[in-house]
Amino acid sequence: MTHPSLILGVTGSLMASTALSQASFLTLGTFANGGNTSHPTSISRDGSTVVGLAGTGGLASSGAFRWTADIGLQELPTVPDGTNFVGGGVSQTGRYITGSYSQNNGQGAMGFVWSETTGSVSVGALPGGKFTTRVGFITDDGLAVGVSAVGFTKFGANLFRAVKWTPQGGLQALPLPSPGDEQEQSNAFRVLPDGRIIGRSASGTWLYSESTGFEMLPNADGMFYANDDATFMAGETLRLGPRATYWTPQTGPIELPTLIPDELSSVRGMNADGSVIIGEVASAGYVVWLDQGMPIPLIDYAESFGIDMDGWTLLSVQDVSADGTRFVGSARHSSWEGGRVEAYVLTIPAPGSIALLGLGCMVIRRRR
Repeated sequence: MTHPSLILGVTGSLMASTALSQASFLTLGTFANGGNTSHPTSISRDGSTVVGLAGTGGLASSGAFRWTADIGLQELPTVPDGTNFVGGGVSQTGRYITGSYSQNNGQGAMGFVWSETTGSVSVGALPGGKFTTRVGFITDDGLAVGVSAVGFTKFGANLFRAVKWTPQGGLQALPLPSPGDEQEQSNAFRVLPDGRIIGRSASGTWLYSESTGFEMLPNADGMFYANDDATFMAGETLRLGPRATYWTPQTGPIELPTLIPDELSSVRGMNADGSVIIGEVASAGYVVWLDQGMPIPLIDYAESFGIDMDGWTLLSVQDVSADGTRFVGSARHSSWEGGRVEAYVLTIPAPGSIALLGLGCMVIRRRR
């Protein structure tokens, strides 16, 4: 692993664990076997574990990684007959990790689940379609959700069915709210703390559990991120392109504000209660919305806490921890050569109302 870069907002030790306790911008390094890129996909709810993919030095080759302050960047073990491994989701405390890889038999992408106990295990596929499955969200109990191919559409594309996977039961198709949904695309993308699964099918967006059945969420299509009881969600609506949007049962979908009226925008994630939403706006790049207010460019947000971001270019923001203090994405520095790109963890202490007011004034001045 190459050594990570660390920029602190206040004086402190050059240790990752110290960096994660104060305002800091920490890059996570790359694999030691010749690759010069790392890209995160998720951060655990408690902020302890980052997962993603990193270059392995081979042609079009990547390995899935996990990162913690204690162990640094670690390549996850592979499964037989697979290449191009990508870390996807991570459970609340980092106990389980999901990902995908390319199958050497030409069948397409296949999902895997990793734990310390089992290593990396392929999740398999449902019968009837191309042998391909993708899983993303996973709980600390090992319940993963996603999609698996069960057939083909009239245009020859894969027909995907919402699925769940557990270590005990393996891969199982989820029921759907209407018989008419069986021949249409469906997916499952989140599990609430009470075990209800959030999914989407031709009938709309829904909550499902074996004990309570289905609860439809009206006008929530395009919402992929949710608080603990799904009373606040965020995602995108389509209106001449994507628009960053939040949703509640009372209001339905409401577009988040942008710096320029009616510009394109997107959501990449949110914290546990929706008070911190991350995403992108066309005029300013990667931003954070605090309490659904005006978007703040993420670099400005970091600099307001004393972090020196000179020379850094943010290439993505991918996820945020449950408490809204740790952000992950990929970045490059102007001093780097050879296309080097690294995953980062940006740590921001929870701001008070005075800090928020100051940020708002700063953004207004910079964007005039």
